[in-house]
Amino acid sequence: MNFSPYNLVSINEILADVLVLVDDDDTSKLNEKYYFRQIRQVIDDLNFTTFFNEVYQDLDIPTNLIALIPKNLWNIKEIYVYNAECQSCDCESSSIGACAIEGAIKLYHKYNYVSAGKGMGHTPTSYHHNRYNGWSDTFSGGVRYEKHHHPHWYNIQGGEIFLSENCSAFNKMRIVANGLAGGNIDELQVIPPFVREAVVLKVSERACLAIKGKNIEPQRYRQMWADIKVDLYTPKGKGQGSVWDEAIYRLRRADDKETADLKLYLSKMGY
Repeated sequence: MNFSPYNLVSINEILADVLVLVDDDDTSKLNEKYYFRQIRQVIDDLNFTTFFNEVYQDLDIPTNLIALIPKNLWNIKEIYVYNAECQSCDCESSSIGACAIEGAIKLYHKYNYVSAGKGMGHTPTSYHHNRYNGWSDTFSGGVRYEKHHHPHWYNIQGGEIFLSENCSAFNKMRIVANGLAGGNIDELQVIPPFVREAVVLKVSERACLAIKGKNIEPQRYRQMWADIKVDLYTPKGKGQGSVWDEAIYRLRRADDKETADLKLYLSKMGY
């Protein structure tokens, strides 16, 4: 093996490095959730999540229709709802599907859908203007399209899954996502050393801008941001790439033994 699993680090260790670099050890300038969200986003940007397996997890649907994302999952790909046991319905003729995973109904992603819970209403209220970052979502066809084709939906914000009111007809949900078979991804040692520096610098760059944007020592954090950006994007030497470029390059070398060993290691983690 070209790398040792003992050299891998966890997301929590990445967080510790970032907090020291941006002088926010007590997370008084930015909250911890912000840092975790940025770390995950940067790892997504590196396309590192392709190393994780596609796994699924079945959960009970909460009565308030708001579920926490399991800690062993990364980016959610699909969500299905179904009934694990009969709900006093005619299983063969039921409009809500069979009482088994075989009759599961796929949920569609409704961007910006947020609810305070079952029976509390939701936003956005206009189906015709349901857009996200300039792109129309699944429901851009309007009220009629939504009503007849997509009666079940979900959205994700702040580590929570918001389910539409229609999902109360079911008692189980299946989440399909990239992740590991078990454990909290934030605590598991999954980040290789050749990615560590790139993730720490990239997250720190974003954090400095965010702190400066809150008008906290703006001159100091602007200088910190500029220095970190130089460290992140300046080539290390003649014929060498930057920290960021090298991390991307090494992760893309799918046929390299080091990368193959990393995939093998992560595929066995949690089993």
